[in-house]
Amino acid sequence: MRRVARSVRTDRAVFELSVELAELAADFAGSGVEVSVDAPAAWRVPVAAVRPLYLVAAEAVHNAVRHARATLVEIELREDGEGFVALGVRDDGRGFDPDGVAAGVGLTTMREHAIEAGGDLDLRSGPAGTTILIRVPASAGAATTVLETTT
Repeated sequence: MRRVARSVRTDRAVFELSVELAELAADFAGSGVEVSVDAPAAWRVPVAAVRPLYLVAAEAVHNAVRHARATLVEIELREDGEGFVALGVRDDGRGFDPDGVAAGVGLTTMREHAIEAGGDLDLRSGPAGTTILIRVPASAGAATTVLETTT
């Protein structure tokens, strides 16, 4: 329920990515799944990419818990040294064959959110888990971002 509430922000709602990712991780406290967040580059994410990156991270975490039976999920948001910010979500779940799975709503919307953020989605999965990576151009943004939405 919290994920849904976060994804439908009101017009001009304050949306600080590092805080939202930490709250996403806290949602799983006591669930048997450890979700960690390391997001020192959150302030460099362009305004237009904040919400879509959060939604990709949330979908990836939920998929890891729901489908992969993961016990550890790591969310990382770092500058890559080439003018980009990279969001990575890794889990230790059972993985899957991305070519052998029909593109469901979750994978499709993650790809759409990646495009909306100005990046693309790289998905790698195998028996040792799944990694999702999105790179977006870094900005000189501020720590707190005002997200403007249209209804």
